[in-house]
Amino acid sequence: MKLTDLTKNLNFFRYHLLFFTFTPLIFSGIFYAVTAGNPGPAVEGTGVRRVEYIDALFLCFSAMT
Repeated sequence: MKLTDLTKNLNFFRYHLLFFTFTPLIFSGIFYAVTAGNPGPAVEGTGVRRVEYIDALFLCFSAMT
């Protein structure tokens, strides 16, 4: 299978599905990585809270719709 075969079948609908599937997955990983280094539920005095990945995923998919 060549790249031209893939791009020939990539219409607006398929591009839309790929974009709305992979964008939240990428950004939920970034969002989780930013908060995953925190040691506990909240870092003292900063207001930064650790977020579980499922919550980051839900937040990013909700933001996309």
